[in-house]
Amino acid sequence: MNLNFYKILHCRVNDTQSVIKKNYYKLCKKYHPDRSKNNSEEHIKKINLAYEVLGDPDKRKNYNKYILKKEKSKIDYLNMLFIIYNTVYNDTLKKMIETAIIQYLNIYQTITIKFMDFYNGSSQKINLFIKNYNTDNEEEITLLVDLDKLLYKFENKGDLFHFFKGDLIINIVIDYGMYNQFQIMSDKLFYLVNNESKIELPSGDILDITDMKWNYSKYGYISTIPSYGLLKNEKREYITLCKE
Repeated sequence: MNLNFYKILHCRVNDTQSVIKKNYYKLCKKYHPDRSKNNSEEHIKKINLAYEVLGDPDKRKNYNKYILKKEKSKIDYLNMLFIIYNTVYNDTLKKMIETAIIQYLNIYQTITIKFMDFYNGSSQKINLFIKNYNTDNEEEITLLVDLDKLLYKFENKGDLFHFFKGDLIINIVIDYGMYNQFQIMSDKLFYLVNNESKIELPSGDILDITDMKWNYSKYGYISTIPSYGLLKNEKREYITLCKE
């Protein structure tokens, strides 16, 4: 969300209230649904929000305390959003501000797991430090994640600010290592552990290794199987097998 309301209204910080009002009406006409169909509703929401703050001298004065700071921290943005949240009365505009605040408080965590952990359906503990931006206190939380899907969302587990709580989003990436970790020997599928010991996988449970087409490469004979293996955007892409 663009927090610079002066840019939204095409104004400068030292412009008079009359200039701000004039630009507001000009932009309302430009993005009126009868004149513009390109995201006109979203533009109007932002214009109205910007003018509700800058069009009021007292609200504008409080807003300027943060917008004029050369270096803004996360807490500066949150304070600015929170002040705006408490100064607007339109429900639609308040919802926009609430969404922006929560987005700032969301935590995105990526964890990488080994193929065998995912294959065996194991669990993994995640330790996180959650910061309360209102009191400046930190709290450690431990979550147990079952490794059975790619994306987890824990609501109200993110950073805190006043009564707003962000979400914790955990993205799981499966590490298949080099593709020759998977090998087929005597029509059986194996997973190589540390390139030494081998674990036989029940091929009928995870993929059909019969009647495969093999191509020669510097790694030996390889065969790529689509719609299996690598997980990306919640879809399985492929694995490449190596044949001895």
